[in-house]
Amino acid sequence: MTKLKKELLDLEMKLRRREYEMMESNDQGFQRPKGQNWMSTRMALSKQASRFELPMDMKLLETMSPQDYLREYCKVSSKRTAIYKKFFDKHREKTFNVTFQKLDTVLNDVLAHPISKETFQDVCSLVQLDENTSIDYKLFAGIAALCERLLYTRFITEDTADMVEYQKERIECADFTALEWKFQGIQANPEVKKLLWSIAT
Repeated sequence: MTKLKKELLDLEMKLRRREYEMMESNDQGFQRPKGQNWMSTRMALSKQASRFELPMDMKLLETMSPQDYLREYCKVSSKRTAIYKKFFDKHREKTFNVTFQKLDTVLNDVLAHPISKETFQDVCSLVQLDENTSIDYKLFAGIAALCERLLYTRFITEDTADMVEYQKERIECADFTALEWKFQGIQANPEVKKLLWSIAT
């Protein structure tokens, strides 16, 4: 990447952050620039908004469910936490959980972009969600972060591919390097393996 291109991309990142800060301070008063994608201003996609980790003891994956994994090993940034929590609280029940029946509505609200039925079904399959699932905040945050990762590839462009916010954190890259080798010697839950491979790609 040339120095000029890098400077332009850095400027674009700063402008996006400024727009987001304006949204935070005056959510009702901020007007979306004409023709600009709402996702890029309301909540710009970023692979650094969350970090997925592997347990130090990989044998824990043998008895872990996909939902357990998201609760414990999905680390969401403080800025994303504020956004996720706002919309979770808006839709939660008196039990402080969100019902499965409301999940797609909450995700569409928090991501400010329509999630296709196919994407929603893929997420439900990966996380093993059904109509009987009661979703607490930690699980919801993991689901929202996973959705953002799946949506990410639809919005990346040639000009933004090299931007820092469109790259995974180094810690996550290191964790998921040689994933197949790390599975050797353990009988990881097949559903967790499927989830981890979807995150790794």
